[in-house]
Amino acid sequence: MSKTTVCVIVLIFLVGIFSSIHGDGIEELNNAQFSFLSQENETVSVSGCTNISANNYNENATDDDGSCDFDLDDDGVLDWEEIEGCTNTTANNFVANATDDDGSCNYLNYENGSFQHEYWHGHPHGALISQHEPSFVKFSPDGAYYATHHNGIIQIWDTSNASRTDSAHNTISNFSSYWVVDLDWAPSGDHIAIIVTYKLEEFGWPNTWTSWVIIYNIQSDEYNTLGTHYHTSYYGIEYSPDGSYLGVSLGNEIVVYDLLNGEKFLNYSSGDCYILCHTYEDLSWGNNPKIMTLAYYVFGYITIYDLDSQSITTQSSSYYGVESLKFSPDGSMIAVCTDEDDVALFNSENLAIIWERTTTLKNHFYYNGNSACNEISWAPDSTRFAIAYDGNGNHASSVLIYDANTSDIIDWLSIARPMDCSGWNCASIEGLDWSLDGEKIIFAADSKQQGIHTWKFNKNVEYIPGCTDETAVNYDINATKMDYSCRIFEEVNDDNYHQAYWDFCEWDSVVGEFICWMEDLNDLSDDEIEELQDCEQSQNGCETEIYCHEIRRTYATWECSYYDYEDYEEEEVSSSSSIRSKEMLNLSLLAIIAFIFIILSPIKKDSGVSEKVIEHKQDVFIEKENDDRTPPMSIEINLRELK
Repeated sequence: MSKTTVCVIVLIFLVGIFSSIHGDGIEELNNAQFSFLSQENETVSVSGCTNISANNYNENATDDDGSCDFDLDDDGVLDWEEIEGCTNTTANNFVANATDDDGSCNYLNYENGSFQHEYWHGHPHGALISQHEPSFVKFSPDGAYYATHHNGIIQIWDTSNASRTDSAHNTISNFSSYWVVDLDWAPSGDHIAIIVTYKLEEFGWPNTWTSWVIIYNIQSDEYNTLGTHYHTSYYGIEYSPDGSYLGVSLGNEIVVYDLLNGEKFLNYSSGDCYILCHTYEDLSWGNNPKIMTLAYYVFGYITIYDLDSQSITTQSSSYYGVESLKFSPDGSMIAVCTDEDDVALFNSENLAIIWERTTTLKNHFYYNGNSACNEISWAPDSTRFAIAYDGNGNHASSVLIYDANTSDIIDWLSIARPMDCSGWNCASIEGLDWSLDGEKIIFAADSKQQGIHTWKFNKNVEYIPGCTDETAVNYDINATKMDYSCRIFEEVNDDNYHQAYWDFCEWDSVVGEFICWMEDLNDLSDDEIEELQDCEQSQNGCETEIYCHEIRRTYATWECSYYDYEDYEEEEVSSSSSIRSKEMLNLSLLAIIAFIFIILSPIKKDSGVSEKVIEHKQDVFIEKENDDRTPPMSIEINLRELK
C-alpha cells in the first residue's frame, strides 16, 4: 500500500470521527473544501466582442456574443476604411473619396463682388423660349450640363461650350406634341424626371388637364411613365437627395413615388374638381431624404411631412400664400415667396418666421404693382438665395439675391426692360438655377430677350444699385447695377407738384395714406422738419404721403410725389370767375352802346313801317328756326368776280 493511500485513509477516518462529534460544522467544512477546489479548476466566462479589430472590442470578454461593431457612425463604411475630408460636393475643397466630413469645407467667398452678365444664349444661338411658355433651366448634378425646354423639346447643353456653339449636346424630341412643364436631374445624373402635359395654349378656362410623370434615361433614350394625373396645374418635380424618391406637385394633387418599386408612397389629392383645385403649389426636399415640404396654395399653410413616420410633423401657424419655396442646402431654412412680392425665411424645424419682407400694393404713376415670384434657388453655402420674378411690376424681368441673415437685397440681376413694366410687356423669368460651385447663376427668359442668360460671379465688381441710364435725371455715375429707380421725365416746375424722399414708408389702411419717416432728421431741412406731423411710428417724427414707391430697395429709399388737385380746383374757380367778369363787362359795354344808338336814332311813327318791321322780325325768327334744324350750306365764292 502506498503512502498516498495510507494518508487518504487516515484523513477519511479522522473526518468521520470529527463529523460524528460536530456534524453540522464538518458539513460546512466539506462544502468550503469542494468550492475551493472547483474555483481552482474552472475558468470564469465573460460575454462580449472578442474581435480586436472592432471598435467595441472587450479585452476581458471570453465568449464572443456577436456584438462586434465595425461601423461606429453607421454610415455603411467600415471604420478602418473611413477617409476624413470635405464631403460636400458644392465646396471648393470637396474630397471625392472622403467618407467622413471633418468640417473643413470652404465655399466661394461672396463678401465682395457681384454677378455680371456673361452670356446670352438666345434664339439666334439655338435656345428657344416662347413668351409665357413654361420654362426651366437646371444644372446637372456635376454642373457639366444644363437642360432647357421649348415647345416639347428638351435640349441639354454643355456648360463649357454653350457660349461657343449653337449645337445642343443632346436633344430629346419624344414629347414635341406636348409641353414639358418641369424637369429635375437624378442625383446620379443619368436620368431626368419630367412632367408632360398638353400644350396649355390649346385650352381655355378652367386650365386643368391631364399630365404624365415620366422618368427618362439619357443614356439609353428609354423612358417609362410612373403615373397619369388629371385636372392638374401648377407643376413642380424634385428628386430626394439620395434619389430613392420623387416628389411631384400637380396643383390639386401631390405625389411621392418610391423609385425602387415605381409605386406611390404618398398621394394627397383634392379630387376631380374644377374650382379651388390648385391646393399644392410647390414642394422641396430637405437634406434628410425622408423629409419634404408641402405648400398649400388654397389653404395657405406650409407643411412638413415625414416620410419615415408617414405623418405631418409641423405646420406653419398662420396663412402664407406660397408661390414657390425651397429648402436651404443645409436643411435648416426654407425660403418662401408669393405672387404679391413678399419674401420670407422660415426655420425648417418649427416653421417659425426668421424674417419677412412685405410689399404693399401702391397706386402710383411711377409704380405699376408688385411682381410675382416664379422660382427660388439657393447658394450652395446656404448664406443667400435668389428669386426669379415675372414680367410685371417693380421687379419685372429680374432675379434678386437676398441675404439669408439680414434679409437685405445684395444683388440684382436683370435683363433690359422698359423703366416701368405695366401689363406684360416685360420678359418673365421662368427658370432659375445656381451652379454647385457657386460661381454661376442661369435663368430662362421669354419675350424679346428670350433664351438662357448666364451670370458669373466677379469678386472685383462691387454691387452698387442705382440708375445706370445716362439719360435719366437721377443717373448715378457710381452705380454698377440697374435697380430701376430711374426717372426719365423732366422735373416738373409746378407749385402744385410735391416730391419728397424718405428712409421708409408704410401703408396705413386707417388713414388711407403712407406713413413715412426719416432715420436721421439731419437729412432734412429746417422747413421740412417744421412740416412733419407728430406720429407714433417714429421718434423722429413722420408725415403722411399719398403716392409713394420704394425706388432703391437696398437703401430703403422711398419717393413720394403727387399733384395737389385742390390747388388746381382753386385755380379753375379763380379762372372761371375772371372769365365771367370779363363777359359781364363786355355785355355792359354792348348794352350802353345799344342804348346810345337807340336814343340818337330818328323816331319812326309810320304805322306801316312798324308793321313791316314786325313782319321782318317774324321772318328772321322763322329763318333762325330753320337754320337751327338744317346744317349750314357751303358757300361758293367766285374769285374772278372779287377782282
